[in-house]
Amino acid sequence: MESFIQHKDTDRYLINTHAFHNAHLIRAVLPRDLTRPLPYSDSREADHFKIAHTLRGAQTSKRQLTADKRKATADKKAADTNAQATASTVIVAPAAVILPARKRKRTGALMGGTESTSGVQQAGGNE
Repeated sequence: MESFIQHKDTDRYLINTHAFHNAHLIRAVLPRDLTRPLPYSDSREADHFKIAHTLRGAQTSKRQLTADKRKATADKKAADTNAQATASTVIVAPAAVILPARKRKRTGALMGGTESTSGVQQAGGNE
């Protein structure tokens, strides 16, 4: 025996009231009690102050952590500088400067063609 899903017509619809591109059309068609905005809370200002207080505490602790890290880094740099200054200094005489050999110019035999007097390679011909 096979089972089938039978759909029934209904007069119920689901409307996305948060579709901002059609919000003006939705508000024009539906009654106000279906499209009116619902307040977040009864006391918006009290909720704002509560959230702001929480965020200020978090920001203060973040600033303290950043200041501690900055101080630790500065102390470490100062200690490294002092350690380098107190270490014995070794004077090294400058060595003779040896320059690398200059590269040779390419010739026509290596390039598969000939070179002109200006140094630009000419493909397959003589000037």
